[in-house]
Amino acid sequence: MDLRIFFRVFIVVFTFTLMSHPAKAAALHKVLLLHSYHAGYKWTDDITSAVQNEIFGKDVDLRIEYLDTKRFFSPEYLLQQKEALARKYANTYFNAVLVSDNHALNFALDFRTALFPKSPIVFCGINSFTPQMLRGQKNITGINESVGVRKTVDLMLSIHPKTKRIIVVNDESVTATALKLSFKEETKGKYPQIDWLYTENYSTEDLLDLLHSLSADDLVLLGVFFRDNNGRQFEYYESAELISKNSPVAVYSLFDFYLNHGVIGGYLTNGALQGQVAAKLVLDILDGVAADSLPVIMKSPNQYFADFSVLQRFGIDENAFPQETIFINPQPQFYKEHRLAIWATVAVILALSFLTLLLSINVVKKKKAQASLNRLTLELKERVDIRTEELHLTNKEMKRKEEQMQHLLSNLSGMVYRCKSTPEWSMMYVSEGCYNLTKYLPDELLANTIISYGALIDPRDREKISRLVAEAINSKKHFTLEYRIRCKDDTIKWVWEQGLAVYDESGKCLYIDGIITDISERKIIEQEQTRLTTAVEQTDDLIIITDSNGNIEYANPAFERVTGYSLAEVKGHNPRILKSGKQSAEFYSALWNDLKQGKVWRGRFINRRKDGTHYIAEVTISPIRDGQGELINYIGVQRDITHETELEKNLRQAQKLEAMGTLAGGIAHEINTPAQFVSTNLDFIHDSLPDLASFISKTVEIAGKDKIKELFEQYDIDYLLEELPLAVQQSSEGITQISNIVRSMKQFAHPGEENMVNADINDSLKNTATVCRNEWKYCAEMSFDLDDQLPLVPCHRSEINQVFLNIIVNAAHAIASRNGENGEKGFIAISTRHKDSHVEIAISDNGGGIADEVRERIFDPFFTTKEPGKGTGQGLSIAHSIITEKHNGTIQVDTTPGKGSTFTIALPLSDAMSG
Repeated sequence: MDLRIFFRVFIVVFTFTLMSHPAKAAALHKVLLLHSYHAGYKWTDDITSAVQNEIFGKDVDLRIEYLDTKRFFSPEYLLQQKEALARKYANTYFNAVLVSDNHALNFALDFRTALFPKSPIVFCGINSFTPQMLRGQKNITGINESVGVRKTVDLMLSIHPKTKRIIVVNDESVTATALKLSFKEETKGKYPQIDWLYTENYSTEDLLDLLHSLSADDLVLLGVFFRDNNGRQFEYYESAELISKNSPVAVYSLFDFYLNHGVIGGYLTNGALQGQVAAKLVLDILDGVAADSLPVIMKSPNQYFADFSVLQRFGIDENAFPQETIFINPQPQFYKEHRLAIWATVAVILALSFLTLLLSINVVKKKKAQASLNRLTLELKERVDIRTEELHLTNKEMKRKEEQMQHLLSNLSGMVYRCKSTPEWSMMYVSEGCYNLTKYLPDELLANTIISYGALIDPRDREKISRLVAEAINSKKHFTLEYRIRCKDDTIKWVWEQGLAVYDESGKCLYIDGIITDISERKIIEQEQTRLTTAVEQTDDLIIITDSNGNIEYANPAFERVTGYSLAEVKGHNPRILKSGKQSAEFYSALWNDLKQGKVWRGRFINRRKDGTHYIAEVTISPIRDGQGELINYIGVQRDITHETELEKNLRQAQKLEAMGTLAGGIAHEINTPAQFVSTNLDFIHDSLPDLASFISKTVEIAGKDKIKELFEQYDIDYLLEELPLAVQQSSEGITQISNIVRSMKQFAHPGEENMVNADINDSLKNTATVCRNEWKYCAEMSFDLDDQLPLVPCHRSEINQVFLNIIVNAAHAIASRNGENGEKGFIAISTRHKDSHVEIAISDNGGGIADEVRERIFDPFFTTKEPGKGTGQGLSIAHSIITEKHNGTIQVDTTPGKGSTFTIALPLSDAMSG
């Protein structure tokens, strides 16, 4: 038995004896001991015992209350505790209030005015104390609590110098998280030879597997482990025994309540020492010392402890520990170790003998008092039992609701809070989600202990947020906000907040309740969507989104620019409103067949604009499916390639003309030589026929006339002499015409020209008329009125020839269409003039003319007045593009329905446009 125990027994018995005798009662000092946790929790019980021992025999009336916040914690619960204490001690003034641990201190500060406004406060067990925790309140002192990380690790390494790895066993609670941060800060850079392994994310099974795998160069340091990551709960002794029994290596700790449960020990935080020092401060205050004059004791009264029985298990010499170490469970050396206790026992026996004599004197008095006391005790017991049952039921219901609330809050994504309606947003309560959101622990934000929540709000948003919250409070409406905060690690987060003020009966705002969640990822997605939307809105490509039935839900601005339809006009309609009739039913059937099979369709459409004109679109249509694979939309992307198509057609036409020119050049080379032979021979025959005829005539004169005449008639010589010169002349003209056509074809195409050249427009018109003669010779006569002084014009000759060809052929078709098959010929008149800085070409016909209602559209792509299959609607469109875009010229039409049309082309003499 420890010496101190004997002395305590003696003092108790002696005091009880003295109390049995009537004595003049001294005025008692009332002291309230307010615990954060519950009775039966070793840390709390150690503090209670130390305080009771320290004030024993003093004139102190000690009252003890437990907030039980390890099992119940919410703003509502704390308010209920406050109300209960206010009723219980309504007429009691405490000369001092001693609070243990952070929750009790915060409770005392929050409700000090209502519960004990003038009482000095002494605190103990406050983790990492800072003056800001007192919120500027006075008449307070106490003792700081800190864990002995460095001294414990130094002790471990001095006993086990070959250690390479230390496993720190911790859970995910707020206290454990704070411990880990403190641990990392104190060991940072101090032990480079050690690998650290933290187990807060381990399940019980994973932890046991890890312990079983440890080797001789490993050690275990037990921090705070009351639940694993699966939520399995442990009492302190259960976790210590679980870890020490399954670890093949030594287990050290930071807290004394793990002793006697398999750990070796260390430089331990000790509840009894905390309570002892705090009780001494209380006694100083009761002796008249002002609390503010007693500085807060920052050095935590930790102590080296070791369990001798565990040292023996691992063969560790007790001399390896510092001299001041307190050993528990030492080897019995009875008299040597307990001689003082033995003599104390003897003294107690003697004292008891003396006390027995005194007690016998009071037996009679006590018997009389006992009867009355028994009656009162029974009555009190009945009342206590009734009240205890009521409290039990009330506590049971409160516990159930508290567990429901805690479960709900733990599953919420974000931070639930209650704060004062001040610019600093002084927090009265925050849930544990506070750490994930801000990287600050709840105790650091409560009552602005380290920083106020208002200071976390980004300065760019602070003024707007304050204004919106003030407006909501004044209008008594809830508010919803989105803004940025700066976290403890200096990261910026976007948060979403919803809150509602709570008012008293007079309408004054008491506090604000709300929830704050992290929406940073959502903001990133919104920014990406904004960029995508901007790209869709600004692109020149037409984008259409339809539902699964093909009805338009969205069309971008490019759609309106190209088609002329606004989104309001087409929304809910099918894209067939753009249908031009240029695609067959089979075309659309194949398209929908691909889409229904989930394929992406690519192709070209000729679509109709709102004004009736057509455009060519290169189209991609894709089906869109949701996460379950269900078709929800189609998206179509169209690119207007009308202009590109015209350029392609121009290029193909130019390539055809170039090929024709190349072919014509080859034909000319191949035909001209034999044609020259034929022409020369025909000339020879033509020149020789008169001599032959003269020879035959003279031969007839010399020979017998009858016989010759008979031969003449037999071979029809007179006919031959008459027709041969005519046949030779016609053959010569045909050969000349062939040469002219080949030369015109060659001049018409001009193969190989890429840049503008100075061209003879008169010659180009003649050659073009010759090339297309077969188109007009049966229906029209052609006349030329060409300016002989016409200057050369810079142009692309092959493309200008194509323009002339298109207009002449159109003129011939217009005349043929008007005159039908009556055989009547019309006329085509071609003229050129030099006017100032340009050359003017006019091509007129007396065909049917152009109706007024279509006159403005004749240069539009795909527009034609011809019957289906007889025109593409591209000829005049291409001609307009060549003249206006490539030559910077003009082309106009003057037409009278039923009388004909005149196309007038003006080409500049400057070659500024090179195409």
